[in-house]
Amino acid sequence: MGRIPVILDVDTGVDDALALLLAVRCPDMDVLAVTCVHGNIDVDIVVENTCKVLDAAGAPSDLPVARGFAEPLVQHAQHCPEIHGQDGLGDLRPPLPMSSRKPWPGHAVQLLNETLQTANEPVTIVALAPLTNVAIALRTDRELWRSKVARIVWMGGAVSSGGNASAWSEANAAYDPEAAHMVLTSGLP
Repeated sequence: MGRIPVILDVDTGVDDALALLLAVRCPDMDVLAVTCVHGNIDVDIVVENTCKVLDAAGAPSDLPVARGFAEPLVQHAQHCPEIHGQDGLGDLRPPLPMSSRKPWPGHAVQLLNETLQTANEPVTIVALAPLTNVAIALRTDRELWRSKVARIVWMGGAVSSGGNASAWSEANAAYDPEAAHMVLTSGLP
């Protein structure tokens, strides 16, 4: 079997940094693009962190990284510096070196849909953050997503236990519940 084509949608804090490192270095995954969204930290810091982590992982310099939404669909953005530090990476000392990567010039939703359009086979969306980018990209071109998305793998929700953001709410679901609803009821696998 060939490498699995994936797009990662992240809010790069400590957890997503590890996921990016593993995905880029995994011989069974072909990371096509990375999109960034509000969540653990402000989206501009998410983009900066993502580029730094991709450099540390030895990711190809032409791997596109796009900035997405800074706010959820309805409510104000929430962040969790008490968990991920003020820099989103646990206040790492010394910090990772600045990246010379330039973010992709368009919006993350545009990168998601363009990457799907040009993919030779169905793509797995690995969403490790609030689902704002994914929900809007899906709503923008539902037929594209039905034909080109193999599945959506989301780090979100809690099945039989309480949440990590409140008694019953997991952070990625709590940070944009409307987007989560849109994606989870889309009928996509």
